[in-house]
Amino acid sequence: MIMNGLSTYMMGFEQEPAQGWNYWRWYFIKEHLSGILCGAAIIFVLFGLVLYGWVELFKNLKKH
Repeated sequence: MIMNGLSTYMMGFEQEPAQGWNYWRWYFIKEHLSGILCGAAIIFVLFGLVLYGWVELFKNLKKH
């Protein structure tokens, strides 16, 4: 009986939160939306610059 109670107490952190996982997922997204968007914008700009560099390189190679 003691082991069952202890096991239930120790496994409590793995249970679904009272608000549900969907609540906490949207809470995290709303709290960190600006950081997520800034990170995505930085990655997008860097990818664009690399792509532009490759396009210009191939244009210059075709001319010569």
